[in-house]
Amino acid sequence: MLSDLTYLDAPAPLWLVAVFLGTVLMAVALLLHLCYRADIWLLPPALLLAWWLLLQGILVYMGFYRNLYAVPPRLLVLGVGPPLVAMAGLLLTRSGRSLLARFDLVGLTRLSVVRIPVELCLYGLALHHLVPDLITFADRNLDLAAGLTAPLAAYWFRGRLMGPRLLLLWHAGSLVLLLNVVVLAAGSMPTPWQQLGFSQPNVAVLHWPFVWLPTFIVPLVLFSHVAALRQLLASPHKTAPLQPSSRADEWHLEPWFIGRSGSRGRTGLGRFLRAKSGRKPTGLAGR
Repeated sequence: MLSDLTYLDAPAPLWLVAVFLGTVLMAVALLLHLCYRADIWLLPPALLLAWWLLLQGILVYMGFYRNLYAVPPRLLVLGVGPPLVAMAGLLLTRSGRSLLARFDLVGLTRLSVVRIPVELCLYGLALHHLVPDLITFADRNLDLAAGLTAPLAAYWFRGRLMGPRLLLLWHAGSLVLLLNVVVLAAGSMPTPWQQLGFSQPNVAVLHWPFVWLPTFIVPLVLFSHVAALRQLLASPHKTAPLQPSSRADEWHLEPWFIGRSGSRGRTGLGRFLRAKSGRKPTGLAGR
């Protein structure tokens, strides 16, 4: 069965583009805040993220993802594949697992709030025939529930009104909801593997800026669940966040931003590049 590609080149309204760009900025801010709370130097992840988003925008502008008959689909190989490989590297290496242990559970849980504007954008895209109805909250997509409950789960866990077991159930359930919409969205894309949405395929992800949904926002939300579940399933002595290294000055280039009077981090750039240490942990170790 062939897809109806009538709306393949239809532009999204400017207001919807603006809302989605605001959603991407929210996701970037939440990610950098996670890194800051984890005592990670912010400049490398910020530069890597900027490069990745720019690369995906260039590929869309060149029409690279418009080859709908490529096997395997190009968006899967160069858009979704690299973040998944990076996530697997974090899980399979000792240094990667140590890095995952740095992230606090409150921030990882709160990150799912980005799903609220994402679901609103998907509904708007469906109204303009750029995605099928089945991947919106009006049909088979229940992912909005995870976004609406994320602030509550984060607040309750921080205030010790929710224990680790309940938080584990929340992350597991939210992960199932995420995988559900991913399967629906992937199955409705106009590729040789399409199984759903033939009357209105998922063509929005072939346009800028919506290509950042499968290549950035979805992997980021998936990462938040993977990192949180690993901490919650680990034994207590493995969930304590790592202490800042005694070689922090060497790795964070802090001497570059020491003023003439010897004071540290007085400039905005210095605060951005310098890790924050000595905080009370907000994960399992701080409970």
